[in-house]
Amino acid sequence: MPRAHVWLLYQATEAQSIPEEGRQTFDDIRQGYNPSLDDLQAISYNFMNEHLHHSHTQMSAKKGIRLHGNRAIETLLKELAQLEDMNSFEPLQAQKLTRVQRTEALYVINLIKEKRDYSLKGRTCVDDRPQRKYISKEQAASPTVSTEALLCTLVVDAHEDRYVVTADVKGAYLHAEIDDYVILKLDGEVVDVFCKLNPRYKDFVVMEGNKKVLCMRLIKALYGCVKSALLWYNCTLIP
Repeated sequence: MPRAHVWLLYQATEAQSIPEEGRQTFDDIRQGYNPSLDDLQAISYNFMNEHLHHSHTQMSAKKGIRLHGNRAIETLLKELAQLEDMNSFEPLQAQKLTRVQRTEALYVINLIKEKRDYSLKGRTCVDDRPQRKYISKEQAASPTVSTEALLCTLVVDAHEDRYVVTADVKGAYLHAEIDDYVILKLDGEVVDVFCKLNPRYKDFVVMEGNKKVLCMRLIKALYGCVKSALLWYNCTLIP
């Protein structure tokens, strides 16, 4: 991220937070200010540190449950309920899977983020390393705007005093169906949380060593799968 772009975006954002009657224009803010490289480095570091690094603390579900107890469990239930409502999985009998299928299954990773306001947010993704063996980057690449282009556009928006609107699609990737036969594997405390959400999964839980394991077939594009971004992109295209 170019430091000059960060400075311009930071100053432009600060300008728009001032009431309109007392607001300076973008050019007014820049006038007479010629920052040195050291100044830009300091401003860039402070901006990134304040707005990105401290925006949340991310941890595993196991650690989250240990630190936050029922709050973490409720957060996981809310996250998993969304996956369940979107018909993202189909449970499988682990005993009927081949040794290769069990080995190549993608592990489900459940994360908990503690935001700056101390609220918790859950995220479910998969470890995509097994998929990288047979899906190349060229097969999975999704068109994405560059950071530089986005920042330049935001600077123009601030300079021309435009209204900017953002939108969020809830569970975006889950609107796209996966186009491969993908097997998922959950283990540990998350299995109990999943069974609490939907008791029917109890019939599919098996023990591997001293761990509970639940295997499922993935139906929707889940965050972390190699092709999820491309499948979501294709889902948004107008016919």
